[in-house]
Amino acid sequence: MHLTPEVEQIIREDLAHGTHASAEEYVARAVKAFHEQEAELAAERRAISDAIEAGYEQASRGEVVSASEVQRRLGELRRVARSGS
Repeated sequence: MHLTPEVEQIIREDLAHGTHASAEEYVARAVKAFHEQEAELAAERRAISDAIEAGYEQASRGEVVSASEVQRRLGELRRVARSGS
């Protein structure tokens, strides 16, 4: 594996802080964290895609909310958010 000088410097600086025993441990933890983050993002993308698909299906069946109802609901959400409730 080849690392850029910039990445090597970051690793050296972090190792100097004593939070990792070796560069190998540092890279292993970084790769694991990146892998977990990517898995979470993929799950979020799937959830968003599923929600869009469900919304499209509802709209296709005529199950829609009027613009005035959307505005009313958003206004209520804003009031709740501002009040901290």
